[in-house]
Amino acid sequence: MTSAILRRSSLPALSGLAMGLGTGLALGAIVIGALLAARDAMPAATPAAETVSMRVGDTVLDVPANLARAPGAGLSQGILTLALPAHAPTEAPGSDRTLILRIAASDGGMDPADRPADLYARFLTSDVWRNPGGLLSRRFRAGSPYQTEELYLAPPDGRAFAARCPRMDRPDAVAGLCLAEFRERGLDVTMSFPARRLPEWAAMDRQARTFLTSIRRP
Repeated sequence: MTSAILRRSSLPALSGLAMGLGTGLALGAIVIGALLAARDAMPAATPAAETVSMRVGDTVLDVPANLARAPGAGLSQGILTLALPAHAPTEAPGSDRTLILRIAASDGGMDPADRPADLYARFLTSDVWRNPGGLLSRRFRAGSPYQTEELYLAPPDGRAFAARCPRMDRPDAVAGLCLAEFRERGLDVTMSFPARRLPEWAAMDRQARTFLTSIRRP
């Protein structure tokens, strides 16, 4: 295991940050439940030129109207929630055909790309597994703020991609979705998806970033 993954550093505002991050899985489950429950009620696709302008912090996003008006989507407390259609076999579960994005103005805290080394590393065990898609998986130590989760990293250090997923072999685990985050020009984006889609991490990350670029107003 590279020294970058295991690098230790001071933990800024640990209690507040851990509390905020620790609620992410449960919140993701609520969000996707609402969106998937209303899936059949989604409006028909609208012309590509039709958009709805939404402001997230200082950024104006021109969101395709069919996504902006879908049940469960929209702005709430400054956070924009959208469900992107994903390529998947028609027989795949509904959650496999949707990538949930939560877009918020950056709070100026730790960049998500820095969290694997500067936040998570001190809570990890020494065990490392290689997974389909090339990701490395690490387990959080018992008694840590993330003990019910596992961490999946793109080698070598997780800066390109890192996701926290429920660890369902623990009786205290909370069923939910994997969460992966990135920061892009003043916006913090959280992607929510089922763990079985982890092998597609590169495609999902590329889809989310490309979409964000396409809707950002110059």
